Amino acid sequence: MLLDLEALSRIAMDGDRAALELLLQNIYPLVYRFNIKLLRGTQEAQDLTQAVMVRVIENLHKYRVGPGSFQSWVFRISYNLFVDYTRKHKPVPVRDELLARVADRRDAVRGAELRDEAQRLLLALSREERAMMVMRYYLDLEYKAIAAALGVGEARVKWRLHEAKERMRKYAEEAGKT
Repeated sequence: MLLDLEALSRIAMDGDRAALELLLQNIYPLVYRFNIKLLRGTQEAQDLTQAVMVRVIENLHKYRVGPGSFQSWVFRISYNLFVDYTRKHKPVPVRDELLARVADRRDAVRGAELRDEAQRLLLALSREERAMMVMRYYLDLEYKAIAAALGVGEARVKWRLHEAKERMRKYAEEAGKT
């Protein structure tokens, strides 16, 4: 059960340790789901999620309370740490690997295999597009919340999501032809 994160954040900002613990317990699963979709491994996602929790604790005093903004603030921290992480850890080229694997599995149309392929397609996108896709289609965030989390306008979010879906479709079609 998710509590009112805004109210909980205000109480935690006043120094209530129990409220801070409860706040972290409520945001951890959201941040972890975000990170697991952005990164390849569970260990990387756990490490990045822990880094987000530390950053939230360290910077909670800087947060400015507003309706619906705490979640966006947390996702902004998570996205920024994700960008920092991917700058330091150069990703393996995904597109060629994706094309080879999809071509080898033309018959793979079920459950886990489809999720794996979707994850590989997702990894072929830019950091920003990947974050937007995860926020919108895995976490069901509204365009406004995504825009706030990434510091961009809603129109940009809608356009980049459209472009990302088209790029994923194109990659999937190319993989199917080889």
